[in-house]
Amino acid sequence: MRWLSLDFRLDRMTKATVILPTPAFFPDRYDADRAGAKRLFRRVCGYMGVDPDPIRLVFIKSKHLEGIEGHTHGAAGTYENEGWRTTIRLDESTLHDPMVVVATLAHELGHVLLLGEGRITADRKDHEPLTDLITVFLGLGLFTANSRVRTRTEQLAHGSSWSISRLGYLDEHAVGYALALFAWIRGEDRPTWLRHLRLNPRTYCKQGLRYLLKTGDSSFDPARPSCQPASDDI
Repeated sequence: MRWLSLDFRLDRMTKATVILPTPAFFPDRYDADRAGAKRLFRRVCGYMGVDPDPIRLVFIKSKHLEGIEGHTHGAAGTYENEGWRTTIRLDESTLHDPMVVVATLAHELGHVLLLGEGRITADRKDHEPLTDLITVFLGLGLFTANSRVRTRTEQLAHGSSWSISRLGYLDEHAVGYALALFAWIRGEDRPTWLRHLRLNPRTYCKQGLRYLLKTGDSSFDPARPSCQPASDDI
């Protein structure tokens, strides 16, 4: 978070609008199809300050997504920059869940800001967790937190099926604490957006925020944003 505040400026976070999963932020009709996802894509681009026009959004089946270079387990999308064109691929199986779609798009657009704009390189071992973290920094952390663990029930011809999956790179504990740090630095002792979090990340966020308010124990000191991190500090 300290590194992000230096590279993107602290006020990018302190003045960020917290994006909520409500019609006020996503007023477009969503029919769980490609057209709906494209509308979400342009919304998320606007919230993250990314120009959507040079980016090609491609929909792909899970089995094909897993074979693409750079795809890792737990990812519902990929980012590719060929120099003259940027491509974001989205797993079609996620279209039923707009929370996951927004979280995935935010993560891949984080790659645009970090990799595409030359802030980091793909050989950084922590570049994927950092890309999750930038979504918190820019105000879309609720979607990242709520999409960590997802369950799905489907009605079949002869019964039903239930599945659980884990998405993303930072786990619920880490995202919950990142949101606590986000709130603490912004002076939000009782953030109203907490009610939009699922139970687990909300619990971890509350615990982290109570700790920070009580101890102030963080290497990210908002009173000293000019404190330079070590070259390998993320």
